[in-house]
Amino acid sequence: MVLRVYFISTTGRRDIRKGQIHVFSVLSSWKFPYQAIDVAAPENENDRNFVIDTGKKSEDGKVVLPQIFQEEKCCGDYLDFLNAIEDEKLQLFLQELNKQEFNIIKQKEKTMIDETTTKVIHFYYQSINVTYLDLRLIHSLLTITYTSIPDSNRSMLNAEYRAFESILRHSPRSEFDPMASSLDIAEQMRASFQFDVIVSHPAQCQVKKQIYEYEEQTVETYWIYHRSGNIN
Repeated sequence: MVLRVYFISTTGRRDIRKGQIHVFSVLSSWKFPYQAIDVAAPENENDRNFVIDTGKKSEDGKVVLPQIFQEEKCCGDYLDFLNAIEDEKLQLFLQELNKQEFNIIKQKEKTMIDETTTKVIHFYYQSINVTYLDLRLIHSLLTITYTSIPDSNRSMLNAEYRAFESILRHSPRSEFDPMASSLDIAEQMRASFQFDVIVSHPAQCQVKKQIYEYEEQTVETYWIYHRSGNIN
């Protein structure tokens, strides 16, 4: 298959000259082999007549150069070429790939991007817990939002704190027995969420669970050991 670009070297229209140069530049940068045919050359009279008969015509019925062909089939004019670049469908437009081949390549690219994005998110947040990652992503987006929207009434609060506060306000509230002991309420609150959803597990940290019992009450504690020390 031969990709052909029909152009005119003697035009006085600046837009046509720029369009032709752009087509040649893109095809060369993508390393598409093509044949440039100057319809103004006397030896190319048959090619000129061919483009006039089979090229894409504008609304006023004229053929505007450059025109791109794959063998004898017209791919389109310069505007079609630009739209194909914008839509990331240049290979499909030039008929270098059929629709099925193009869709397979795009699906592979999407899968690769999704996998890479997932790995980056997991590495950045040091967790593979989906609920935890959702919370962190929401917190990051809210932090960016609050950075550009200051709270004049509470100027001392930073954007990260306001984001965390907003998440807590929109979280479902649990109902506890007001007559229960503080330890019972704390235990109910602790049982209402998974620890690894609230605290991440970065590679440089080690989490250790410890249970304390006092007067038939049980309290769970977690020690987070970090390289620089330990925090509970």
